[in-house]
Amino acid sequence: MCSSVPDSTVQSVLGSVPKPDETSQFGVTSCVWEVNDDQRLAVSTGQVNIYQTAYDTSKGNQTGNVPGIGDEAFVVKGFTSATSGGTSGTTLWVIEGQQIWAISAELESGDVDQATLESIAKGVIAATS
Repeated sequence: MCSSVPDSTVQSVLGSVPKPDETSQFGVTSCVWEVNDDQRLAVSTGQVNIYQTAYDTSKGNQTGNVPGIGDEAFVVKGFTSATSGGTSGTTLWVIEGQQIWAISAELESGDVDQATLESIAKGVIAATS
């Protein structure tokens, strides 16, 4: 899954291209690029029947809907991956068919631009569909 995000995209978000760490846990797969604890990008995915509870919980904290991506998408504050989370950063959640995606970034310089997360989501979903 890590190869579905181009190095140029990682570079534009994080300022460098650290080696990605791909992890699967409890039916959710994540790819995390981490410069340090406060500078990271993650793309996570799982089947709706596995990832639905996390999706629903996050939806209750959404800061806005995102039309034009998947069947449904929204943004929340905080960082999410299969193995970690936090209150800093931003996560874009997307349902596409029977798959749920969480595209998340946490930056020392502040929140990542929502359009950047949308672009990553569209690219990853297209590359893995």
